[in-house]
Amino acid sequence: MESKLTNEQKTEEKPVEAVKPEIKEIVLDPKVYNQKEVDEMIRQIIKENKLEKLVKAPDAKESLVLKKKISTSEAGNMNNISNFKDGYDMAFGWGPSYNPYTAGLKLPAMLTQYNGSFASQQNVYTQAAIYRPFEGAAREGFDKLSSLVVRAFGILESCGAPVSTVNNARTLKRKICGERATPKIINPGPDDPKQISASQMGRTNRLDNLYGFVQILINCTQYNPNETELNDAGMMLLYTNLLALNNAVGVASAPYTAAIKLRNELLYTDVTGLCDTFTHGVKKYAKGLWGFTNANYKAMSKIKMKKRKVITPKAKKKV
Repeated sequence: MESKLTNEQKTEEKPVEAVKPEIKEIVLDPKVYNQKEVDEMIRQIIKENKLEKLVKAPDAKESLVLKKKISTSEAGNMNNISNFKDGYDMAFGWGPSYNPYTAGLKLPAMLTQYNGSFASQQNVYTQAAIYRPFEGAAREGFDKLSSLVVRAFGILESCGAPVSTVNNARTLKRKICGERATPKIINPGPDDPKQISASQMGRTNRLDNLYGFVQILINCTQYNPNETELNDAGMMLLYTNLLALNNAVGVASAPYTAAIKLRNELLYTDVTGLCDTFTHGVKKYAKGLWGFTNANYKAMSKIKMKKRKVITPKAKKKV
């Protein structure tokens, strides 16, 4: 005869798991960027997106097409939440036999923990959907920066500007474009000086250097190009637009970062987090309840949790 279930054991339907994100592409046109600029952009993209590498698409022809490996970490978080729900459903199915003394392992507490974790993950998706368009717009804007600066510098060199003005602009142009002042030693020997990365390709650094570069152009009386995007007003507009894009990313990143932080706390906090509750609480209780050779425990033991060592990203600062 089936056991009568109590009200606290009633549960809701299992939610549909999140769809795996699609592969995205980043296209860098070699007609716009030279190889040095492409290499620097690749390093920056890897750093900003915490990727291991970027893989060149096999069908790349005229343009250099790089397929970005999408992180599966969000899918892993959702899998943990879904697996916890599977464990809850299994314990619920045992009826009154599942009766732990520890309050945090009881069915109502498990359901509350599941609901909170599920809601936090959905909020991460929601905030990511708000944040990513701002990040994409900023990335697109900054991708055009190097080519415009190189063009403006070329005109500055050709207009008869003082040598000191050209040299000062060259220094800032180099920093904006991620160029080295001296060539990098490919295979350094023991007597070669230690090489330090000269990259200043962070957006805040690039904006600071761009402002200085634009001020040099404005204060150079010989610099007066016919190209509207390269004249004083056009270059200042470039700076203000990029500044606004970067600040918008900073505003949008704050709630996104907060959502990730809360989700990580609910899932991965030692002892009280969702993963430890299941792995060190529910499963161990099931082993004590049924014994390790029992089919009920064996079924529960097959439900896996992958606890992650998480580092919550910091919200991006406005300039």
